[in-house]
Amino acid sequence: MASSPDLQQQRSTVVASNPVYAVLAVTGPQVDLLEPVRAFFDECAAEQRRPVLQTEPGATLGPFVVSWLRALSGFWVTRDEAGGVREVQTGAAVTDPIELFELTTAVEEPAEDRFPRSAILLEVVLEHRAETTTTLGGIVPVALTALGAAAPLRWGLHEPLPHRWDVETLTAHARTAMPLTGPIYWRSPDGFGELAAARTQEGLVERVQLTVAHDGAARDALARARDAATALAGTRMPVMTCSVSAIGAHEDLRTRPAAAPPERPLAAMLGPRLLGRLGWSATGVAEQHAGEVVGRARVPGALVTFDEPDLGTARRRYLDLVSA
Repeated sequence: MASSPDLQQQRSTVVASNPVYAVLAVTGPQVDLLEPVRAFFDECAAEQRRPVLQTEPGATLGPFVVSWLRALSGFWVTRDEAGGVREVQTGAAVTDPIELFELTTAVEEPAEDRFPRSAILLEVVLEHRAETTTTLGGIVPVALTALGAAAPLRWGLHEPLPHRWDVETLTAHARTAMPLTGPIYWRSPDGFGELAAARTQEGLVERVQLTVAHDGAARDALARARDAATALAGTRMPVMTCSVSAIGAHEDLRTRPAAAPPERPLAAMLGPRLLGRLGWSATGVAEQHAGEVVGRARVPGALVTFDEPDLGTARRRYLDLVSA
């Protein structure tokens, strides 16, 4: 189950900043996206600096912090018991942040069977009409229900999330940030996620990512992934694509200072609007990629599942689909 962040002990200070990188030192056993941390990442994004997050020994990261580090190609270093600093993925000792850019140590991916529990990761992209009646976030409770998870409770730009879940107020905020919003976060009793939106020539593109706990290994989440993608294919919302994967995780869904577990693709669905734009048919995609036709009879989508026991094979089939 997703834990609520313990925010009382967290303190953060920018200890270095230059045109290339900025270093944020954070104390406390948990690092979450409090307002100063969000401000640090926002500034790194605006100034095109690579963020370096420095934490205490054994500290864990909340999911929204991890999301920012990935989005900005940032680094995570932690102090060891001897007072030195190490990069968490490789364990390499670091005496100057610039050394992070020069690391050549290979990261060994942990074996899947080391993680008896996992997290299901779902991403869905929608393309709305740019109308005053359009709302954002409506797909979130639909996707959570399809995964057998509880509805969202709160949303916000930083933690603790200040707003009760409501798509009208969330959309009103997003309108003030157009043509491109930053990430907007939400939590439910057993999951969390983020969404962002951008105005384009075609309309309003919304990207939603969500994570829920799964009591079993990543490959065992295939049935939930298939059911969720199938349900989204059948909705009348303007779904372009949906992809579902799973990754080994701890019970609290927080990230430890160690090499990241492997992510396994489980299912991908191409919606009717995307198929029409590409000039593809749901039947043709299903036949070419050993998938199936799903969704509404008049405007179906194509669903492909990746049920291979071998992780490498599943990844290759996923890449074959998305690079077609």
